[in-house]
Amino acid sequence: MHIEEADTYYEVEVMLGALDESHIIRTIEYWDVERQRRPTSEHRAVIVAEKITSRFFNVLRLLNRSVPMIAVQLGAFKVDENSIVLHAVTVLDITKRLQKRTHRKKRNRPIENTGRRSGISRRWP
Repeated sequence: MHIEEADTYYEVEVMLGALDESHIIRTIEYWDVERQRRPTSEHRAVIVAEKITSRFFNVLRLLNRSVPMIAVQLGAFKVDENSIVLHAVTVLDITKRLQKRTHRKKRNRPIENTGRRSGISRRWP
């Protein structure tokens, strides 16, 4: 999927059933291949599965620090003979990178006694 206004590509991997290791690896591989093909665009890895367990959610959350990743848990419910309802829940979204502060707050630093009789001098760690 591509959003032209933002020049962002979404590499989407859909899996029936519960999320597993191979699904995560395949999604990251697709994301990496597309990122190399179009290096000037933004890329997001998207995993869609019927069930995302807490074990794999923790793994995805950790990977999200390096790979911009979105995880969607998708359920399908049969309403009647001719109708199905899809219920999508985004369980993980892209982590925004923390920007470095341009200025640091002054911190109270400990005063260290150097043993001089003339008084206390400060040493900054």
